[in-house]
Amino acid sequence: MFARLPTCILVITVSASSLVACKKDAAPGANESASGAKKVVPFAGQITEEVLSKANRAISIYTPAGEPADYAPTLATAKTALGEPTRINGTASVWGVASGDKCTTYVLIDNGGKAKSPGVETVFKASSAAYAECLAAIGAQAPVK
Repeated sequence: MFARLPTCILVITVSASSLVACKKDAAPGANESASGAKKVVPFAGQITEEVLSKANRAISIYTPAGEPADYAPTLATAKTALGEPTRINGTASVWGVASGDKCTTYVLIDNGGKAKSPGVETVFKASSAAYAECLAAIGAQAPVK
């Protein structure tokens, strides 16, 4: 489809002369596909409260114009940042973790084809109803101390 452009290096010396070195037909880099597009490397680590918080900051549910973003590409971004959802509840994809006496979730909702999210929420065992609801949302049982 498109020919790969040569990779060039420009070296400028103090005497104002320059040297240009080009490498033709360079193979795609480790993070590029043959088309030159960046490869998406899905998250394969352990979900933690910190991972959920970082993902919450990285996943935009709004377009640059401030309109709600389309759900499908937002879900793809979430899967790249967090892996597959911990649980799917109807139109909500839920990622979560329970540790100690707290439960933390990130929820992404398909709201008629548009993305919606309350963000990262952490609840503590002391608020037993919310804690039980959080555990049910991620399909977990209370962690054993």
